[in-house]
Amino acid sequence: MYHPFGYRNTGTLKKVVAILLTLFMSTGCIPKKTTLKPMADNLSPPAVLADSSKGSFWKNQVKYPLPVQYFSVKDARDQIWEIAVMDSYLGFPVDEDTPTLVLIHGRGANSGYFYQLMRYAMEADIRVVAVDLPGYGKSLPGNLGNQIPRTMDDSRKLVFDVLVQQMNIKKAAYLGHSMGGQWVLGYALNYPNAVEKLILESSYGLEEYSTTVPINESEQLAIFNPIMRYDYSKWQSIWSRLGYFDQEFAKSAEDIRLFYHFQKLDPETGSITRSPVGYFKNQSIDSIFLTRVRTQMIWSTADEYERYIRNSIWDIYGQGIELRREDPDSLVKNLEHIRVPVLMAFGEADPFLPTTLFSNNRNIRHDIVKPAFIRLASSGYLPRVVFYKRSGHIPHADQAKKFAADVIQFIGNGEVVSKQEDPLAY
Repeated sequence: MYHPFGYRNTGTLKKVVAILLTLFMSTGCIPKKTTLKPMADNLSPPAVLADSSKGSFWKNQVKYPLPVQYFSVKDARDQIWEIAVMDSYLGFPVDEDTPTLVLIHGRGANSGYFYQLMRYAMEADIRVVAVDLPGYGKSLPGNLGNQIPRTMDDSRKLVFDVLVQQMNIKKAAYLGHSMGGQWVLGYALNYPNAVEKLILESSYGLEEYSTTVPINESEQLAIFNPIMRYDYSKWQSIWSRLGYFDQEFAKSAEDIRLFYHFQKLDPETGSITRSPVGYFKNQSIDSIFLTRVRTQMIWSTADEYERYIRNSIWDIYGQGIELRREDPDSLVKNLEHIRVPVLMAFGEADPFLPTTLFSNNRNIRHDIVKPAFIRLASSGYLPRVVFYKRSGHIPHADQAKKFAADVIQFIGNGEVVSKQEDPLAY
């Protein structure tokens, strides 16, 4: 039988209470009386190691918080994919009642940047399963021989086959960050029996895009035409006109480092100034790791770096073809069919939502959160909505303890620790 928090025995409950007390104290929910520092013994901070070899950057230099397992799975076009997964649970044994959290990273990221959240969730007696999506992280080097074109549904099917068919994870809470949020929304629609709860962190997939975008005063370009979904040459001929490839390959390590932390170089004075865009508002283990991965990747194996850039740009297209306003069956129009509890979490200083270039939306609360809340609530579950102060696009890094406390509480009983917002009051 489940405790109201979802935990199964007194010893475990005491541990969970200790962890939640630590998190709550850091969020100002109760007076601070102690300095507990939860740590899973088999979890170590992610890192990028120095390595002079010419082998794989991802397999030789990038160190994840937990050992990585590799699974082979075939797609509908008979391509074999290698999928990297971290899986850990401090309790024993794992059974059908074990609360399980599956982590899905964002575009251009990898599962290593979930370190802080993994640590707290594991100490709270939650099994944590972190996946590198096809083409990212440690799921990149083993798939260099595969074609770049793939839809998000292709990716979802591959991961479903790994998690459910091979690992026997029949039901879990799924957390998706950024593009990963859109990914888990589609996953919940495709495989509803596999999803117990959804946690959407700075999620895409909640607003619709136009199929075309203006590239000058007189021309519109159909960048989200779904007919290109398996035609790489056609797609590249269209997307090369946007300049994304040249921009990405031209970035220096310093450009990336500054951008990630809301900074930029003034070309006239040479001084570093604040920028309105970036990823991290605060320094953390996760922010340091993701920044180092992205900067050191520049000097890594050439074929891995090129594939990383092309995969990242391709996935903007992959996201867009699911969100077309002209599509009567778009992902957004299907949100009302998601019938599980949902937590929607955002950073107050997120510069990437809404995606104004593609959606023409301007206000995250009015244009994204409120309409999505109404659609999701129609299923009978009122979503929980939280905004984190002093956080950008990655709350699990910027406000790790507050975010972890909310995730742990939500998995346990569907509630959160942080103050909730009512989108109907916007």
